[in-house]
Amino acid sequence: MQSMEEAGPGAYAWDNGWVEARRRLELLEQCFDPATHETLGSIGVQPGWRCLEVGGGAGSIARWLCEAVGPTGSVVTIDLDTRFLRQIDAPNLEVIEADMVTDGLPPGPFDLIHSRAVLMHIPARDRLLSELVDRLRPGGVMALEECDFHSYGAAESPLYQEFNLHFARILEVEAGMSGTWARGLPARLTALGLTAVGCRATTRIYAGRSPDAEFFRITYLQARDLLLANGVTKEAFDSFLELFEDDTQWFPAPAVIAAIGRRP
Repeated sequence: MQSMEEAGPGAYAWDNGWVEARRRLELLEQCFDPATHETLGSIGVQPGWRCLEVGGGAGSIARWLCEAVGPTGSVVTIDLDTRFLRQIDAPNLEVIEADMVTDGLPPGPFDLIHSRAVLMHIPARDRLLSELVDRLRPGGVMALEECDFHSYGAAESPLYQEFNLHFARILEVEAGMSGTWARGLPARLTALGLTAVGCRATTRIYAGRSPDAEFFRITYLQARDLLLANGVTKEAFDSFLELFEDDTQWFPAPAVIAAIGRRP
């Protein structure tokens, strides 16, 4: 069994096959689901809708959507690794295991398409965004929540700020992730023809030893090999992880940019 110290990143640093992957995703849900529920609640998801959840993770949002659309609606979710999604017992859920870049997206049309912290990791994000818009039915809604790293500049800890920005640069070069793409989502959705576009950016500020701190601690621990392979010393990495154990310090998480638009 792969230990936490032996976690390997691959092209995407957060493989669901890692021994702590389920716990990491459950912490992510605990910390970020309330804001997602608020975003989806503002749309007013209706019974009978057909929804697409892009990147299902551990499945909490897919389950929420299944309940919201009811037995007359349906939810499709697509992910590279569906081991956790396949455990969901919902008759109106369809789970697709595929690489949407090479295998394509599920056919529409959809009343709602949602993703959270997915497209930022994919170099072909702009092509996929255009293809997702094409899969909306007239009147359908796109709701995207992607992370933007501008909030790191507000950190009081120089180590926290510098380490995070350095990691963002490594991910951009090694894995094609973008920590700045999300801020352009309102303009992108407008350029793709969506109307009634709205957007907000929110940043959680969390203390050490909180659920957020544990989520980010193991998130970085899973990516340890990627960092060490790109010039980060073990000493610097260990010092950074110690920050998450200090409950006297507060840290800004990545900002979550939530953008919503409707197809005419």
